[in-house]
Amino acid sequence: SYNDGGIIGLGGAYSRVPMPINGQIEDITVTPPKYEFAANPNALRKLFTDVAATGGAALTGAGNGASLLRIPEGPLPTTNIATYVLDKFNNQTTLKDMSLSVRQALLNYLGYSVPLDATATALPTTLPISATPHLAMGGSIHSFPVQMTYSGTLDASGNLTSTRSQSILYGTMEGGLHIVDSSTGVEQMVFVPAELLRNTTTSKALVKGETDATAPQAGLDGAWVADSLYVAQKASSSSEDSVVKASRMNVYGGLRMGGESYYGLNVLDPNSPKFLFRIGRDQTGFSRMGQSWSKPVLANIRYDGAIKRVMIVGGGYDTCYEDPKATLTTGSCGPEAHGNAVYIVDAETGKRLWWASSTDADTNNANMKNSIVSRISAIDRNADGLIDHLYFGDLGGQVFRADLNNAVGTAKADFGKRVVRLANLATDATGAALTDGKNPRFYEAPTVTIHDQGTSTFMLIGLASGNRSTPLDVFPIVGRDGMLPTTALNDR
Repeated sequence: SYNDGGIIGLGGAYSRVPMPINGQIEDITVTPPKYEFAANPNALRKLFTDVAATGGAALTGAGNGASLLRIPEGPLPTTNIATYVLDKFNNQTTLKDMSLSVRQALLNYLGYSVPLDATATALPTTLPISATPHLAMGGSIHSFPVQMTYSGTLDASGNLTSTRSQSILYGTMEGGLHIVDSSTGVEQMVFVPAELLRNTTTSKALVKGETDATAPQAGLDGAWVADSLYVAQKASSSSEDSVVKASRMNVYGGLRMGGESYYGLNVLDPNSPKFLFRIGRDQTGFSRMGQSWSKPVLANIRYDGAIKRVMIVGGGYDTCYEDPKATLTTGSCGPEAHGNAVYIVDAETGKRLWWASSTDADTNNANMKNSIVSRISAIDRNADGLIDHLYFGDLGGQVFRADLNNAVGTAKADFGKRVVRLANLATDATGAALTDGKNPRFYEAPTVTIHDQGTSTFMLIGLASGNRSTPLDVFPIVGRDGMLPTTALNDR
């Protein structure tokens, strides 16, 4: 064992990815030090992508509900893994049709140090196995880890004990969505979207040691959530334990600055995940979507007479806001920014059920012209289990509420009652519009709390503003409600 502080290649999930290695004897007297690694030449991670069965050559994304492609397909042999992998890369349906450069990158991602050679006409005849893990793993900055509980033991009172089967989900900037066993840290699967493989620059991030003028890439660094459902199984005898097991474990999330898509996956069996859907700006019905920054919200609504499990997201981010002074009348944002929408989609199929934007949506508000990047605050006002209101801010300093109609018998066209602007904070105390990009930007979801005062009940909507294109800039020095930073750093 080693003190792994500051040593990237030791400890943590990075050290638990199944990688083919020949092993190494310790010699910490040399520079750089050599740490001991046990030989494991037949180790291989479970790699999946959503390339369509007939889409290998163009890396076409699979349709919603299709099977994920495992690279290479299983079952795996217990010996001579490198030979098996090379054979599959040359002969497996779909995989063999991918370009040579993509297959070179994927072999590297599996742990084989194959040069990215644009002049090569074929894969090497043998796969080199390194002494230590040949592994590219990017940072996990905005994709916070998500704990998923698959099963647990119940005590005699029906309470969950510490005996549980759990996994951790997280995304990384080289482009992988990982699931690891929470007890051992061993990676159970990794998913790389087809859209990242299609991009010759982003796919380089899968290869250890590769660089590019546009590095670093953002990969799959969006916020993800898990949506689970459980069933309890009572013990049939005193020698058995009562257990609770997951009957649904779906995960949802986006790429943040890595792309303009949201994904849904069924990971009830992390060793054999299933593809639910992808939605993105390139698809019909999602033309106003920007980069997928909004953390999904899973909820229930009554739509077209049936209770639906849905995913709710903001439209996302437009890179025009990288200019700290960007407005809709100056810079590259134009009259409307990408991401000026809110979407509700079926959580199983990805079908768009309702959306709101400035024009041509199911429900319109002419002021919805700025990007909406945060999680949407969804409120069940009457405790019937169905979402009645959506609260959200935008990057133009505005705050909105969408009202939904869950009444029995409501037609689809009447599901969205209205979208109202609650506040326009892009003005000074006199009501004059703030100029030069000094309007507040809302990157985080509103906090909605309910209070009683005497015989009255009211909702309080709280928001925190900032500017992530220039986070050390502070304006205004004093907020509308009197709150202020101790020291304002500067004014633009």
